Amino acid sequence: MVPSTGQLVQGGILNETDQLMKNILNILKAAGATMDDIVECTCFLADFNDFTAFNLVYSQYFNGTAYPARATF
Repeated sequence: MVPSTGQLVQGGILNETDQLMKNILNILKAAGATMDDIVECTCFLADFNDFTAFNLVYSQYFNGTAYPARATF
């Protein structure tokens, strides 16, 4: 969801994942935290065939050396 409009982002899984990660980043920033403070993620996909595209965007938001534990369904 785009916070400024309250609408779901358009354009498919890549845009949806990017907006999701931006929203999480902003929540963390407001709390004085960073993505490095995340220790575990649970991810629910409507279509598991979108996993590769989801993971492509998801992985860009972490430093690449220490990802949080993750379960994806």
